[in-house]
Amino acid sequence: MRALPLLLALAALAQDQEPTYAVDRSILRPPVVPSEALCPTRHDSPKVWVERGEAHGLSAGEAIGAARRAALEALQDKVCAGIETTPRCLAARRNIAPFGPGQWERRGARGWACASVSIDEAVLNSKPRDLQKLDADLSALAAALGAGPLQLLPPTWKSTGCSAGEPGAHLHTLLLGKLAGVLPAESDAPATLVRLELSVAGGLVAVAVAGRAPGATAWVPLGALTFPADLFQLTPDDARICPADTGLPQSDQPGAGGLTIQLFAVGEGGLYCEGETVSPRIELSGPARLRLYSVESQGQGFRVWPHQPEDDRVYSPAEPPRLPAFTAMQAPDGGDSRLVVAAFPADIALDPAAFCRLPAPLDSRALPGAPALASATFHVLPAGERLCLGRGDPSVTGAGRSHAAAAMSQAPVCPNTR
Repeated sequence: MRALPLLLALAALAQDQEPTYAVDRSILRPPVVPSEALCPTRHDSPKVWVERGEAHGLSAGEAIGAARRAALEALQDKVCAGIETTPRCLAARRNIAPFGPGQWERRGARGWACASVSIDEAVLNSKPRDLQKLDADLSALAAALGAGPLQLLPPTWKSTGCSAGEPGAHLHTLLLGKLAGVLPAESDAPATLVRLELSVAGGLVAVAVAGRAPGATAWVPLGALTFPADLFQLTPDDARICPADTGLPQSDQPGAGGLTIQLFAVGEGGLYCEGETVSPRIELSGPARLRLYSVESQGQGFRVWPHQPEDDRVYSPAEPPRLPAFTAMQAPDGGDSRLVVAAFPADIALDPAAFCRLPAPLDSRALPGAPALASATFHVLPAGERLCLGRGDPSVTGAGRSHAAAAMSQAPVCPNTR
């Protein structure tokens, strides 16, 4: 995640710059012949499906990674056969593995690479009952939920409150597909929030489902389901992939006097693609002054709003803030990003509005005045990923990401976190 004004500037810069072209004489050379040993196209067993991909890149790691993603996309298309929202496809995605080390050759100003991936047909056929049961359980859950307007929140890990990543996004998509057949027609009536919390233990993934009615503060259990963890190659360690923000609450937290706040900033299932627009929205239960923070996966935090004095004022339910939209960029280590909003009582003294880097990891316990807290955790994928086909904008990645990282490192340090 990057600073709001910086991201907007980067997006505008990427659109305004005219492209430049360099002559690449490598195209006059004979094409590289892929090595069957390094980038195989077949396996000793006819039951193993293999796919090879090719790509270009300035470094071996970058180019081989891009080639392997191309191979993964092609192999998943074959496995899914045009039906991408089924448990079988999720199982395929989680079980496709690299096959061979890959190959990279320097070709003038750029490099060429190939890489292969494979999946054993037995993996897809060994657990048909498990796949069928998960599909049936999701159908039953959708039928139980489909009584009124719903807003399905991105799935999170129960132990940390952080994004459940790709498996959670797929479950979110599967459940939305089931709900489409049972939910009533769209209306302007307030929606019940529905959350899915995942945990991994004893070889099983447990999904706890809870709902919060409009105007309520308590979450009410609505159901649960389980499926084998090895169906999608999940382990307890997956639940620990989370920002290093132990000083933050794992769920929305009321503030002094019962003040509550909600933050809505979620992509499809908690995933954004680089280049997509993130449009956070806040709802308040009472008057408050606000601070919006961005926390990256290694705990580095920034106070990102308000950064203009005219925005630093008391807001109310009738007059909520209009937060600026910004462009999603992947965290430096590829981990989760988290937005956190704090609603302070109107009479609490706060530092002047400014965009700045926090002097220490954000710890809600150190904030003055017992503010109400809410957060949204999500994951940003490169625009070329399989889930991002047709989404995002590759023009803001690459050099744009590096420029943003450099600019963020030059952000001034906040005097305090408030």
